[in-house]
Amino acid sequence: MANTVRKKTVCELKIELKAKGIRGFTGLKRDQLVELLESGVSNQPKTKNNRARETAAAPKPDPKPTPKSKPKLLTMKTIMEEIKEEIPMMNIKISVLRRLQTSLNKLIKDPAVFKGEKDNATKRLKLVKAAIKAKTKTTK
Repeated sequence: MANTVRKKTVCELKIELKAKGIRGFTGLKRDQLVELLESGVSNQPKTKNNRARETAAAPKPDPKPTPKSKPKLLTMKTIMEEIKEEIPMMNIKISVLRRLQTSLNKLIKDPAVFKGEKDNATKRLKLVKAAIKAKTKTTK
């Protein structure tokens, strides 16, 4: 068998290794492939799942207690940051938002505008109104 294995090409050796289920032959030279095929032992574990099962079965050390973090102070800055995350267009000036609101209202009322454009304008108008409402609440 050793003579027949030695006569095979690298591609044929790799096919044989795959058929036997031997892993870890990528990047090996021809002589190393022959040695691996003759020994029949893989250099790598069969699957990642087996390693995961072995580590899961091993006893885990007790986790260290995490130090309790101090409660977050509520300031106007943190409240504004939360509002900006929830409501888009919060970083736009209120004067620009009001101009945008009037132009969107005109677009919605225009009979020459297609229905799809009106739908998009109404969605955007809702966002603008929410941003204006939130800005006027925070400034009072």
